[in-house]
Amino acid sequence: STPEMVCGADSTADVAFAGGPRLRGYAVPSSTVKPGQDLRVALYWQADEQPTEPLYGFVHIRNSQPGLPVNPRSGSEIWAQQDNFTPGNLSTTDFVPGKLYRDEYRVPIPDDIPPGVYYLEVGWLNPATGEQLEPLPESVTAPLDILWRSILLPPVTVE
Repeated sequence: STPEMVCGADSTADVAFAGGPRLRGYAVPSSTVKPGQDLRVALYWQADEQPTEPLYGFVHIRNSQPGLPVNPRSGSEIWAQQDNFTPGNLSTTDFVPGKLYRDEYRVPIPDDIPPGVYYLEVGWLNPATGEQLEPLPESVTAPLDILWRSILLPPVTVE
């Protein structure tokens, strides 16, 4: 891998998060998924300095448009999610600055999710405070975007 290209990633990025590792790339083998399947996502993280607190990585599938039905189980716009308590199979407090970590997700898509286009949202959560880490806006470039305290990857379609 180089700063310009992360091996194994479909796309290279350099999104900084205040107090956490930066998103250096991502891979989504298929942007189309059916209810009952898993959406596979790989995120590539790199710490500039060793985090002092453990952080959880997350991937959410959420409504992309107002007026879409909410998840009946949670009452929220998030239809599916996976949290990784050890991103890259290692506590973030053990991340070595400058090293890349591949963080794999298999997000189960519920059987009752309506067809449509959904946001693919990723980020960091500090479990001690319950707060998500802020992405730094100046580091976010298209096709990525910011939604509150997370990054939106290109959307996924549920058929």
